[in-house]
Amino acid sequence: MPRPSPASAADLCDKYQQRTVIALLAVAGLNAASALEIAFGEPERLFDAIRITLAVSVLLLLLPTMVWKMRNRPGSKRFLRFKEQGYVADVFRRAQGISWMATFILLLLLSNFVEDRNTLPAQFYLETCVAVMLTVFSGVFLFLNRGGDDEREDAHA
Repeated sequence: MPRPSPASAADLCDKYQQRTVIALLAVAGLNAASALEIAFGEPERLFDAIRITLAVSVLLLLLPTMVWKMRNRPGSKRFLRFKEQGYVADVFRRAQGISWMATFILLLLLSNFVEDRNTLPAQFYLETCVAVMLTVFSGVFLFLNRGGDDEREDAHA
């Protein structure tokens, strides 16, 4: 049986970038759990369990990425740097812009439609904004980066 060919450095970079973005989504979940705990406060053990689960998932997602980065530092031929003009950089910038726009809209909505902002502490609003920003960033990045190599080439042609 033929042995599968090893993944290219670009494929590994894409894989680890997606893991990092999924980890950001888990961090958004941590922030959302903190905001919900501030708002409702009662089931503290539930929020602790959610927080521990998400923190472990972030660690499990990022640990292989960090090990890979340490093994493939600049002296290695397999090291691939983030290109400022590449497809992934463009997707990153688009996702970043959309997430900032969504967060700004959320802040406008909160400032205009929440009558008594003193009922909840400022930490609630901060956690909510960070959770929305990271969730939108991760979702947009994964959505825009979902296609295969053929779609990427078509997008730049």
